Amino acid sequence: MITPAPVQWAWPSVSTADQSGRRLLRTTSTRSVFRPYEEAADMTGQNDDALVLMERAVVSRDPLELALAGFLSAYKGRTFDKQRRVIKHYVDWCRQNDLPPLQAKRPHIELFVRWCESQPWSESYICQHFVGVRSFYKTCVRDDVLLRNPAEFVDAPKVHEEGQKRTFLTPLEFAAFLEASRKAGAVEHAAAALMGLSGLRVAEMCSLRVESLSQDGGYDSLKFVGKGGKPADIPLPVPVMRAVRVVVDERSTGPLLLNRGGNALTTLDARRMVNRIAKTAGCRHITPHGLRRTFCTAGLVSGVPMRDMQIAMRHADPRTTGLYDMAKNNKDRHASHRVASFLAGMTG
Repeated sequence: MITPAPVQWAWPSVSTADQSGRRLLRTTSTRSVFRPYEEAADMTGQNDDALVLMERAVVSRDPLELALAGFLSAYKGRTFDKQRRVIKHYVDWCRQNDLPPLQAKRPHIELFVRWCESQPWSESYICQHFVGVRSFYKTCVRDDVLLRNPAEFVDAPKVHEEGQKRTFLTPLEFAAFLEASRKAGAVEHAAAALMGLSGLRVAEMCSLRVESLSQDGGYDSLKFVGKGGKPADIPLPVPVMRAVRVVVDERSTGPLLLNRGGNALTTLDARRMVNRIAKTAGCRHITPHGLRRTFCTAGLVSGVPMRDMQIAMRHADPRTTGLYDMAKNNKDRHASHRVASFLAGMTG
């Protein structure tokens, strides 16, 4: 797809400070602006990203770099990487159009959204860019870098749920997937059980250690730090418990799941593993997060109350849990069946 030509901005009057800001934006590549964050991601662990950014910002005299540090330092791990990628696209776009990001106005944000919509991106990815930019300017206002948020009154791009490519497995497909994982090996079986039968996120699963296992009230359970730094304590159903005990064997410490090289399983290892198992099982393409979506959908279809499913998924908002219900359009569950049965009974 052809990228639209950069929009040329007209600057009616430019002060000395504005000139220096524009000159800095033109002469300083975005790569150099983001190099500290790239180095931070390479040299430090997930929990050190915020610390490295803030230490770098303390000695920085560049307002943009300080603003970026203040924004990105609130995130870590995969969320840090996602927000860094989104805001880098925005800063690149600003540089192409000779626009200092800290001088953007509402029309500029509107034009950036239109540019995003012209790219071969999904609706959700476009919306991620807008939300990231809006959050960046919200942080700038909070940190007294700007007086007001230029994205405050810009409408978020619409995301149609029907057009999203959210993968999941039907109960029969998951049964075939689980059987194929059992034949593939102990680690594969345990990973499939943890993601599909307990609903763990792939990053959470890969971070588990043998020490995470405990017993509480007669249940084997896993205690770990989940997404957003929230502590989690989940009971293990019998099939999951058996699969986990096989991979633990006689070990008392170390990573719970090991890859073929004997090291801790990574998210990339898990994705490749899921792809191999899906091909062997002959089911549709599935991702690790698709297995978590399968867990939620199967729970709601089987009659688990929404509140209990929300707790099991560890969602702060029940509306998020509703987005994971991939069988909501199942005609067998349509309310008209129960309503018709109730009203028909009134007529005898």
